[in-house]
Amino acid sequence: HDQTEGQWLDEHSRPTIKNAALVVAFWHLKYGIPVDRFLTADEVADPRARGLTDHNTVREGRNIGTHTDPGLFYPRQVLLADIKEAATTRRTRK
Repeated sequence: HDQTEGQWLDEHSRPTIKNAALVVAFWHLKYGIPVDRFLTADEVADPRARGLTDHNTVREGRNIGTHTDPGLFYPRQVLLADIKEAATTRRTRK
């Protein structure tokens, strides 16, 4: 989780983001999980909140756990764009 944004986007880590996007796109289409942005810590504190988050935001919002990944420099906007692309591709295949 100490990677820079550049390291996340390099040839070794970029496929990890693409794979995560495929999984999240599936959940989005199957369960209607909103994928337009990441929830804030305040939103995560509400157990009824629906959307994307990460371990660190859950730790902050619900005061549980110790995980801080994926880290400050994770390219969340790239992930969101990949999710939208994957969801669109899955929709057009049906």
